[in-house]
Amino acid sequence: MTLNWLLVFLPIGIGLNWFGASPILVFLASALAIVPLAGLMGDATEALAKFLGPTIGGLLNATLGNAPEIIISSFALHAGLVSMVKSSLTGSIIGNLLFGLGVAFFAGGIKHRRNQLFDTHATRQTTALLTLASFGLIVPAATRFSASASRTISLDVAALLFLVYLASLVAIFVTRKPVIGKEGV
Repeated sequence: MTLNWLLVFLPIGIGLNWFGASPILVFLASALAIVPLAGLMGDATEALAKFLGPTIGGLLNATLGNAPEIIISSFALHAGLVSMVKSSLTGSIIGNLLFGLGVAFFAGGIKHRRNQLFDTHATRQTTALLTLASFGLIVPAATRFSASASRTISLDVAALLFLVYLASLVAIFVTRKPVIGKEGV
């Protein structure tokens, strides 16, 4: 059953905001409208994946799948809700990593029973990226008692993590071809 009928709440939410309605009503209408929009974005990335291939399609799906969260976080930052954005991003990171990885292992265990094969190079690269991301969360938190140092370190770590992310994309798409299933872990 499709949820596209919820798209009717998009103009309703815009109209409620335009006419100065209660923020709760604007929020509820917007929350209902975002559900089918996320689904449509998923459909669009799947269509692009069929055209561009599974690797780029997966990157687009992972990137654009987080677009609503990025948009909401941008508005929250603009409104000065830094603590809410930090909590949201931390929860998202933990949820995506732990829940997603756990479901993948569980489903792989059901399908393959005894042995699951992983590309060792990709596994090492992912482990290194997760370790760097963990330090990226821990280091700014450890300096939180010094407000000026914490802000500077947070910005430096954010820039460094972004550069590492770009370098990992180059490593994935330019320097090597996928060999999943050739070498098991």
